[in-house]
Amino acid sequence: MNTRVARPREMPMPKISHTLKRLEPYLLFSAFSALWIYAPAYLRAADDTVGMIDQSILLLVLLSIMIFLIVLSLCWWLMQHFLQLVGLPSINNMVSHFNLLELWQKFILYTVLFWSLVWGFVLTILAIC
Repeated sequence: MNTRVARPREMPMPKISHTLKRLEPYLLFSAFSALWIYAPAYLRAADDTVGMIDQSILLLVLLSIMIFLIVLSLCWWLMQHFLQLVGLPSINNMVSHFNLLELWQKFILYTVLFWSLVWGFVLTILAIC
């Protein structure tokens, strides 16, 4: 006797989510740009005693978030093209290989990367001073 339970067929993901995922950076940038433009007017309408300095602080925080996201996406794009140029495998392939490492190998890699970042930060601060 066959007691196998029929599994429902899995529906493929709709195309809208794939399109939305591709448009996400543009939508985020548009939202931040709209905030950049309309934040001073909103602050002025909410409180008449708001000065130009108060508005500028909010805009500087918004600008720093925008620049961080732009630099992050630029670095990701450059890394992808560098990996293709050098002939290294893709990030997904490297992550799958990293997951196959032993625990002590992962620990050593994490430690080396951490101290590389610390020394990079220290040398950057020394170069500035």
